[in-house]
Amino acid sequence: MTNPPEVYMASTDFYLGKKADEFKNKFETKYGTKPPYLAGYIYDTVYIIARAAKIADKEGISLKEALKKVKLDGVSGFLEFDEDRETHTKWYFVKLNKDGSLQILE
Repeated sequence: MTNPPEVYMASTDFYLGKKADEFKNKFETKYGTKPPYLAGYIYDTVYIIARAAKIADKEGISLKEALKKVKLDGVSGFLEFDEDRETHTKWYFVKLNKDGSLQILE
């Protein structure tokens, strides 16, 4: 495509942070391709479940209750859960430039 259309999207830190860049570089080195969109979220999910399991075991509480205590500075941004076990991740509105870089829009 010689003149790709302008692309705008909402994004978490997965495409914008230093940890995300490190994750993407390691992924590409190991697998020879860029990570798919959900790779960072899946990676963080494994760590979230592992931390919740460790908390549940240590404190003798359910995994469901332990999720409320999990905090993770992951590749998709900083994650923590509220009393309803919902995350409140920071989102950005970004433009995908023709050179492949991302521009945060105000």
